[in-house]
Formats: sequence, C-alpha cells, structure tokens
Amino acid sequence: WMFIRWISQMLSLLDKPEGGALLGILTDLAQTYPQALYYPFKISSETLVLTVPKIVANLERILIRPYPLLDQFTQHLEIMTHPEHRFKDHMDALKNLIKASPRDDQAIIAMFKEISADVFTEKRPLFGDYNVGFAKKHSLEWYSACGQEGQKLIKMDLKKFQDFIVGMMNKHKMASGTMKMKLKEFSLWLTEFEMANHPSSQYIELPGQYTGLSKPIPDDHIKISSFDPDVLVMGSLRKPKRLKIRGNDEKDYPFLVKGGEDLRLDQRVQQLFSVMNEALATDQACCKRKLWVRTYPVLPMTSRVGIIAWLTNTKPNKE
Repeated sequence: WMFIRWISQMLSLLDKPEGGALLGILTDLAQTYPQALYYPFKISSETLVLTVPKIVANLERILIRPYPLLDQFTQHLEIMTHPEHRFKDHMDALKNLIKASPRDDQAIIAMFKEISADVFTEKRPLFGDYNVGFAKKHSLEWYSACGQEGQKLIKMDLKKFQDFIVGMMNKHKMASGTMKMKLKEFSLWLTEFEMANHPSSQYIELPGQYTGLSKPIPDDHIKISSFDPDVLVMGSLRKPKRLKIRGNDEKDYPFLVKGGEDLRLDQRVQQLFSVMNEALATDQACCKRKLWVRTYPVLPMTSRVGIIAWLTNTKPNKE
C-alpha cells in the first residue's frame, strides 16, 4: 500500500526499461485495491495500449471487466461536459488529421465515427435531455456536410472544413453566467443511480480515499449511494459543474467535474505540495510558525474529464 500515492508515476514507466520491475507491484495493487488503481490505469492505458498491449490487456482483465459500474461512472462524467465543448475538442483533434500530409483517411473516418457516437447520436442510452437536444438540432447538418459514413469529410480541404466548423459553432450559443441545472439534462444514468439496485459486489467507492498515507481498509470506505439531482454550472469558459455525491454514510460530498481537461498535471502539483508539507512538518521552526500548504484531492478519471474536491468558503481570484 505504500506505493499507492505513486501509482500514476509507476504506470507512466510501464513501457520503459523499468516497467518490468514495477509490473508486479501494480498487479498486486490491482488485485488488492482495484479502485485505487482503476482511474490512473484508465487514463494511462489510452497511450500504453499502443506500446505494451499485452500488459494493458492483463491489467484490464483485473480492473475493467469485473467493475462495469466504474466504467459507466466515468463515461457519464464525460458527457457532463457540454456537447458544444465536446464537439469543439473533437474538432481540434480532427483538424490535425485534416491538415496532415499525407492524410490518413482511416484515422479521419474513425474520428468521424467517434464524434458521431459522442455528440450526434440522438438515441444514445441515458444520454440526458440537453445532450439529446443538441444532437437533434445539429445532427442533420453534421451528416449532410460529412456524409453518413464520413465519405465527404475525407474530401474536404482545410479551408472548407474550418468554414463548416465555424458556421456550426456560431449557430449555438451557450448561456453565460453561473446557473443551476438538473443532472438529468446531462446524464440519466447518474440521475437514476441507486447503490441499492446493484449487487453487493458491485459498488463505486467515493473517489479520493486512497491517499497512500496509511493502509487502506476498503470495507470501511464510503460508497456512492446516489447523486443529487441538481448541479451548479459555473460561469467560466469550460462550464465545470459542481456535482454532489451522496455517500452511504448519509453525507453529501461535493466535487467539481471538469471536462475537456487532463488533470494529471494538477494532481502532480498537489502531490508536490503534500511532500512539501511533510518536509515542513519535520522542521521545528516551520512547525512553530504553522507553515503548510492547503491541499485538496484532484482526481483525473480519463484524459477528458476529472473531478476536484469542492472547497467551501472560498472565492475565485477575480472576486
């Protein structure tokens, strides 16, 4: 368990010469504390699958397949990001494929299918009313311009592609300012989730309980019971959302869901602050002056979404 706080760093070395020495440790952690390793592995496997596919497959067998609820949880956190933002992020990635020389038509078609499934599928299960509304409003234009199978997209030049994207984005303006919305606007799965409706072996632990500072006792960890039906949409550019998680201890735990961002760097900064606090705690002069850095849990879930523990009684710098 002493290695838990360094899981992300160990995963990043799996395809390096040191990986062989670390694989046994990571496998033991996956078997003993699967939910400690699940999210870091989920995000690292996006690149590791290209370099060490056999290792990824073995860890997936331990971590991913036995825990479908965790996979659904992360998928529906991703679609809490406004579809306008998910569409723009996809377009940035697609633009790089369009302007590449030589072009990889297969990669463009694969990206087209991914975008269509994520943003323009009206009948995606438990998708949320706002997501469905966006798909209904814009799917006809998307498929008309790109073709039902993306065949028109691979013939577009860069200028035509950019004009098409700008035109689509200008037709849909998001409301500004901080506001309250219903969780069902983004995800019916999160709205309807009740721990009591699932087998006792299937549960989601409240994220952030594996600190690596003491030996974990998973049976004593707080489990997610349900989610508050209201979310607070922040007025900043990426529209992050405060989501209240209801624990099986009958307490609410608010988190900020940030989409379209890879929070691994933010997590590393908090880890650095934690190490600094340990150093400060060993210095007598620092202890007398009560010097320490306030830290908070930052939890990357995938390369596209993560959650941050909500800090009460705080204000943004602009205020």
